[in-house]
Amino acid sequence: MQSKGFDLNHIKKMFYKYGVKNLTMDDVAHELGISKKTLYQQVKTKNDLVFAVLNDDFEKFKKDVGKMVTSTAGAIPRLYELYRLFQESTKFITPVFVFSLSKTNPELASDIRKKYHNFIIDVVSDIMDAGQKDGDFIAAFKEDFPRLVAGYILQSGTWHLEERGENIEFNSAFYLQIGGICTEEGKKTLDRFIKKSH
Repeated sequence: MQSKGFDLNHIKKMFYKYGVKNLTMDDVAHELGISKKTLYQQVKTKNDLVFAVLNDDFEKFKKDVGKMVTSTAGAIPRLYELYRLFQESTKFITPVFVFSLSKTNPELASDIRKKYHNFIIDVVSDIMDAGQKDGDFIAAFKEDFPRLVAGYILQSGTWHLEERGENIEFNSAFYLQIGGICTEEGKKTLDRFIKKSH
Protein backbone atom coordinates (compact mmCIF):
# COMPACT_ATOMS: atom_id res chain seq x y z
CA MET A 1 0.00 0.00 0.00
CA GLN A 2 1.29 3.45 -0.86
CA SER A 3 1.59 5.47 2.32
CA LYS A 4 0.91 8.94 0.93
CA GLY A 5 0.20 11.29 3.79
CA PHE A 6 0.80 8.92 6.70
CA ASP A 7 3.37 6.72 8.37
CA LEU A 8 2.49 3.04 8.11
CA ASN A 9 5.05 2.10 10.77
CA HIS A 10 3.37 4.43 13.26
CA ILE A 11 -0.03 2.94 12.48
CA LYS A 12 1.46 -0.52 12.91
CA LYS A 13 2.62 0.24 16.45
CA MET A 14 -0.81 1.62 17.32
CA PHE A 15 -2.60 -1.52 16.14
CA TYR A 16 -0.12 -3.79 17.89
CA LYS A 17 -0.50 -1.86 21.15
CA TYR A 18 -4.27 -1.37 21.27
CA GLY A 19 -5.60 -4.18 19.08
CA VAL A 20 -7.82 -4.08 16.01
CA LYS A 21 -11.16 -3.63 17.73
CA ASN A 22 -10.12 -0.89 20.16
CA LEU A 23 -8.39 1.33 17.62
CA THR A 24 -10.77 3.34 15.43
CA MET A 25 -10.06 5.12 12.18
CA ASP A 26 -10.77 8.37 14.05
CA ASP A 27 -7.99 7.44 16.48
CA VAL A 28 -5.58 6.73 13.63
CA ALA A 29 -6.37 9.99 11.81
CA HIS A 30 -6.06 12.00 15.04
CA GLU A 31 -2.75 10.39 16.00
CA LEU A 32 -1.31 11.06 12.54
CA GLY A 33 -2.60 14.63 12.42
CA ILE A 34 -4.61 14.09 9.25
CA SER A 35 -8.31 14.15 8.47
CA LYS A 36 -10.32 10.95 8.34
CA LYS A 37 -11.15 11.87 4.74
CA THR A 38 -7.44 11.82 3.87
CA LEU A 39 -7.08 8.45 5.56
CA TYR A 40 -10.02 7.01 3.64
CA GLN A 41 -8.49 8.23 0.38
CA GLN A 42 -5.76 5.68 1.05
CA VAL A 43 -7.81 2.77 2.39
CA LYS A 44 -11.50 1.91 2.11
CA THR A 45 -11.87 0.14 5.46
CA LYS A 46 -10.04 -0.53 8.70
CA ASN A 47 -9.55 -4.11 7.54
CA ASP A 48 -7.67 -2.79 4.51
CA LEU A 49 -5.41 -0.86 6.85
CA VAL A 50 -4.79 -3.91 9.04
CA PHE A 51 -3.98 -5.94 5.93
CA ALA A 52 -1.52 -3.26 4.81
CA VAL A 53 0.19 -3.37 8.21
CA LEU A 54 0.50 -7.16 8.27
CA ASN A 55 1.50 -7.44 4.64
CA ASP A 56 4.16 -4.77 5.12
CA ASP A 57 5.64 -6.76 8.01
CA PHE A 58 5.57 -9.96 5.98
CA GLU A 59 7.26 -8.40 2.95
CA LYS A 60 9.98 -6.90 5.17
CA PHE A 61 10.50 -10.29 6.81
CA LYS A 62 10.86 -11.98 3.40
CA LYS A 63 13.33 -9.35 2.28
CA ASP A 64 15.40 -9.68 5.46
CA VAL A 65 15.43 -13.47 5.18
CA GLY A 66 16.51 -13.26 1.54
CA LYS A 67 19.43 -11.04 2.48
CA MET A 68 20.35 -13.31 5.36
CA VAL A 69 20.36 -16.46 3.24
CA THR A 70 22.74 -14.94 0.70
CA SER A 71 25.06 -13.42 3.30
CA THR A 72 25.23 -16.26 5.87
CA ALA A 73 27.43 -19.30 5.27
CA GLY A 74 26.34 -22.69 6.58
CA ALA A 75 22.97 -24.31 7.21
CA ILE A 76 23.09 -24.13 11.01
CA PRO A 77 23.92 -20.40 11.15
CA ARG A 78 21.15 -19.78 8.59
CA LEU A 79 18.57 -21.58 10.71
CA TYR A 80 19.73 -19.62 13.74
CA GLU A 81 19.36 -16.34 11.87
CA LEU A 82 15.91 -17.36 10.60
CA TYR A 83 14.71 -17.90 14.18
CA ARG A 84 16.30 -14.62 15.27
CA LEU A 85 14.85 -12.64 12.38
CA PHE A 86 11.35 -13.90 13.05
CA GLN A 87 11.65 -13.04 16.71
CA GLU A 88 12.92 -9.58 15.80
CA SER A 89 10.19 -8.97 13.22
CA THR A 90 7.39 -9.88 15.64
CA LYS A 91 8.67 -8.27 18.84
CA PHE A 92 6.06 -5.49 18.76
CA ILE A 93 3.11 -7.82 18.12
CA THR A 94 1.13 -8.28 21.32
CA PRO A 95 -1.39 -10.93 22.41
CA VAL A 96 -4.00 -8.14 22.48
CA PHE A 97 -3.50 -7.55 18.76
CA VAL A 98 -3.48 -11.24 17.83
CA PHE A 99 -6.60 -11.99 19.87
CA SER A 100 -8.51 -8.99 18.50
CA LEU A 101 -7.51 -9.84 14.92
CA SER A 102 -8.68 -13.44 15.30
CA LYS A 103 -12.03 -12.17 16.61
CA THR A 104 -12.65 -9.31 14.19
CA ASN A 105 -11.15 -10.81 11.03
CA PRO A 106 -10.40 -14.54 11.37
CA GLU A 107 -9.98 -14.89 7.60
CA LEU A 108 -7.19 -12.30 7.50
CA ALA A 109 -5.57 -13.88 10.57
CA SER A 110 -5.63 -17.26 8.84
CA ASP A 111 -4.32 -15.86 5.55
CA ILE A 112 -1.31 -14.13 7.12
CA ARG A 113 -0.48 -17.23 9.15
CA LYS A 114 -0.54 -19.30 5.95
CA LYS A 115 1.80 -16.82 4.27
CA TYR A 116 4.35 -17.10 7.06
CA HIS A 117 3.85 -20.86 7.36
CA ASN A 118 4.42 -21.57 3.67
CA PHE A 119 7.34 -19.16 3.38
CA ILE A 120 9.09 -20.58 6.45
CA ILE A 121 8.62 -24.14 5.16
CA ASP A 122 10.17 -23.17 1.81
CA VAL A 123 13.15 -21.44 3.43
CA VAL A 124 13.80 -24.23 5.95
CA SER A 125 13.50 -26.86 3.20
CA ASP A 126 16.22 -25.09 1.20
CA ILE A 127 18.39 -24.81 4.31
CA MET A 128 17.83 -28.51 5.03
CA ASP A 129 18.93 -29.41 1.50
CA ALA A 130 22.13 -27.41 1.93
CA GLY A 131 22.77 -28.89 5.38
CA GLN A 132 22.24 -32.41 4.11
CA LYS A 133 24.74 -31.86 1.30
CA ASP A 134 27.26 -30.49 3.81
CA GLY A 135 26.78 -33.54 6.02
CA ASP A 136 25.26 -31.61 8.93
CA PHE A 137 21.66 -32.84 8.78
CA ILE A 138 20.10 -36.31 8.71
CA ALA A 139 18.23 -36.92 5.45
CA ALA A 140 15.35 -38.75 7.17
CA PHE A 141 14.04 -35.50 8.68
CA LYS A 142 14.06 -33.50 5.45
CA GLU A 143 10.27 -33.58 4.99
CA ASP A 144 9.12 -33.24 8.60
CA PHE A 145 11.50 -30.68 10.07
CA PRO A 146 10.41 -27.65 7.99
CA ARG A 147 6.80 -28.21 9.10
CA LEU A 148 7.96 -28.63 12.70
CA VAL A 149 9.80 -25.29 12.59
CA ALA A 150 6.85 -23.48 11.01
CA GLY A 151 4.51 -25.02 13.57
CA TYR A 152 6.77 -24.03 16.46
CA ILE A 153 7.04 -20.45 15.29
CA LEU A 154 3.33 -20.06 14.66
CA GLN A 155 1.96 -22.31 17.42
CA SER A 156 -1.00 -21.45 19.60
CA GLY A 157 -2.45 -19.10 16.98
CA THR A 158 0.00 -16.33 17.84
CA TRP A 159 3.20 -14.88 16.46
CA HIS A 160 4.22 -13.60 19.89
CA LEU A 161 7.33 -15.56 20.88
CA GLU A 162 8.13 -13.99 24.23
CA GLU A 163 5.31 -15.72 26.09
CA ARG A 164 6.22 -19.13 24.67
CA GLY A 165 9.90 -18.94 25.42
CA GLU A 166 10.30 -16.49 28.26
CA ASN A 167 11.86 -19.14 30.52
CA ILE A 168 14.09 -20.66 27.85
CA GLU A 169 17.28 -18.93 26.76
CA PHE A 170 17.28 -18.40 22.98
CA ASN A 171 20.45 -20.41 22.26
CA SER A 172 19.25 -23.28 24.44
CA ALA A 173 15.90 -23.44 22.65
CA PHE A 174 17.66 -23.43 19.29
CA TYR A 175 20.11 -26.15 20.37
CA LEU A 176 17.33 -28.40 21.67
CA GLN A 177 15.39 -28.15 18.41
CA ILE A 178 18.28 -28.44 15.98
CA GLY A 179 20.30 -31.10 17.81
CA GLY A 180 17.83 -33.84 16.93
CA ILE A 181 18.27 -33.47 13.17
CA CYS A 182 22.08 -33.25 13.19
CA THR A 183 24.52 -35.93 12.14
CA GLU A 184 27.50 -36.54 14.43
CA GLU A 185 29.47 -34.04 12.38
CA GLY A 186 26.54 -31.65 12.45
CA LYS A 187 26.40 -31.83 16.25
CA LYS A 188 30.05 -30.80 16.40
CA THR A 189 29.26 -27.87 14.10
CA LEU A 190 26.25 -26.95 16.25
CA ASP A 191 28.32 -27.11 19.45
CA ARG A 192 30.97 -24.83 17.99
CA PHE A 193 28.36 -22.39 16.70
CA ILE A 194 26.48 -22.18 20.01
CA LYS A 195 29.70 -21.59 21.94
CA LYS A 196 30.58 -18.74 19.58
CA SER A 197 27.07 -17.28 19.88
CA HIS A 198 27.13 -16.95 23.68
